Amino acid sequence: MTDFLRYIDDIFSKANKSYEELTNSSLNNTMVDIVNTHNTRIGGGMGFETDLEYGKEAEELILAKVRKKYPKSFMIEGEHKAYDIFVPEKSMGIEIKSDRQSDQTGNIFIEVECNNKKSGILATTAEWYVYKTCTRIFWCRVEDIRNFIVVNAPELKSFNNTPRGETSAVRGYLLPVSSVVNEIAFKVEELNDGSY
Repeated sequence: MTDFLRYIDDIFSKANKSYEELTNSSLNNTMVDIVNTHNTRIGGGMGFETDLEYGKEAEELILAKVRKKYPKSFMIEGEHKAYDIFVPEKSMGIEIKSDRQSDQTGNIFIEVECNNKKSGILATTAEWYVYKTCTRIFWCRVEDIRNFIVVNAPELKSFNNTPRGETSAVRGYLLPVSSVVNEIAFKVEELNDGSY
């Protein structure tokens, strides 16, 4: 196991305490502001099905952009933890995430665990992590995100969530968009109309 995985495991094993215990512990400085957001969404009324639809639209948009340079690229269908798009010309994977709330919150969510199992940035074998918001697309190297989390974990907000319509418990970090733009992203692409 890499140092990164051990570090994340340690942080989240300590976070398995209840919220009340955590807020009264010395771990509070590391796991700042764990938020209980069970069945809530910014803007309200948007649940799993709506998120899934927007996610698929983001995947189609990113695939179309990748195919301009690598026409053999294709979407991996079904649940595939390793990555969402495979680029045969480069023999690499691309993980795609979308977030309609990022412009309102000023953060992007990077998942590291789902139902007590590694997921998201810890499970992907992709080389690239493409994160789409309503107004921008962030093209990031997976390794750059992982390194940023390792270096900045004590200051980052962690986040626990059970999205509306789901039973899975998801954990991750909230990365400030300003940090993504200035320290992580290889490329930031502005979207003209702010739509999906």
